[in-house]
Amino acid sequence: SWLVRAFDLDSAASQGFTDTVDSTHETDIDSVVAAGIMSGCSTNPDRFCSQTVVTRGELALYVDRARKLSSDS
Repeated sequence: SWLVRAFDLDSAASQGFTDTVDSTHETDIDSVVAAGIMSGCSTNPDRFCSQTVVTRGELALYVDRARKLSSDS
């Protein structure tokens, strides 16, 4: 959710994750995935796995992707 706020990401349509339904972060998850910053953890069914621990390296990658998107605008 902080990536959406920090980089002013646009709202996006549902990305179809079965494990984010009714999450307070569902719309923000849809936004970061639609922007290409993050992706889900599995398909069949589509899952985001928001409870998975994110490493520092992964977080740095997400911030870098978001920065590149915002500089392209």
